[in-house]
Amino acid sequence: MLLFLGGGVWVIAARGLALRAANGLTIRFNLSIFNDLFQQAFLLFLLLWGFTTLRWITSHSPAPDRHNRINGFRTANALPSRATSREEWLRGVAIGWGMVLAALLPMVLAGSLHPQFNFSFNNLGLTLLSVITLAVLTLTMEVTFRGFLFTEFLEATSPGFATFFLSFFYASLGSLQPDATLFSILNAFLFGILLSTCYLRTRALWIGWGIHFAWNTILAVLFGLPLAGDASYSNIVFTSTSGSPWLTGDAYGPNAAMLTSIVLLLSIVVVLRVTRHYAWEYTYVAPVPGGYPMEGAEPATPSAAPAPLVQILGSTPSIPAPVTNLAPPVSPQEDPSSQP
Repeated sequence: MLLFLGGGVWVIAARGLALRAANGLTIRFNLSIFNDLFQQAFLLFLLLWGFTTLRWITSHSPAPDRHNRINGFRTANALPSRATSREEWLRGVAIGWGMVLAALLPMVLAGSLHPQFNFSFNNLGLTLLSVITLAVLTLTMEVTFRGFLFTEFLEATSPGFATFFLSFFYASLGSLQPDATLFSILNAFLFGILLSTCYLRTRALWIGWGIHFAWNTILAVLFGLPLAGDASYSNIVFTSTSGSPWLTGDAYGPNAAMLTSIVLLLSIVVVLRVTRHYAWEYTYVAPVPGGYPMEGAEPATPSAAPAPLVQILGSTPSIPAPVTNLAPPVSPQEDPSSQP
């Protein structure tokens, strides 16, 4: 719990440092279009090394692998290097793509989407910048809410309580966004549960990062819709919506639509199914036998020659045979040899 609280304090301090560093750099070199990217990159750097330092101080344990040891850079931030890392991330991207299609299909059928296009070389470069910024942004959010803080709070409490508490906290921060609604807060809570489930099933952020990145990028860049009320990531496609807010989310975007809640609930089921083999490989702990050992002693080595058999006779006592033909004793007076 102390590690969780210390990590939370470091998140607040790192955000302030990253904001000041990004503003100073962009103002000095006139790079205002990179301000968001620099801020997220600085914050990610500070969080990764800050959490690693906290883990190293509290669990100093040398190991031959500098990346995957208990106090290593990757393990401390739930980004282990393993054979399925790329596969997990791509599966997360695929799930996020399917979630976007499921959330937008009713809007398309209802005719609620009205896209406009503005192709230019300059907008193409800004689009690439938006994709990179969203990649860093989503990784920063995953490291913050499902990385070090989540793992430490998980150790201090339980999986269910840690998932509920941090998802609720994540939704509470989302309620501070402009144009936030009741459904936007509910969807942020469900989104937190979905991404926490990804970590609990794989003990890594790869699938959760893939889902988060795909959801944000496809909505904001490919379809040009507001992302939690922010439309600054749309550079080529600009989409306006019409119809009921429960269908479109209005100015907040699909993150505030009621149908998105249903999509998120179904996505949790999909993640549980897709991650079955990952859960077996990365979360299964073999039972450790307890108590006294039950193995019997090894049999003695047989001797070369068998021991001789000993016959034990019965214990009935034998009766001695009677003595016969015994002469009566002779007295000295009657013994002729004793006469003079």
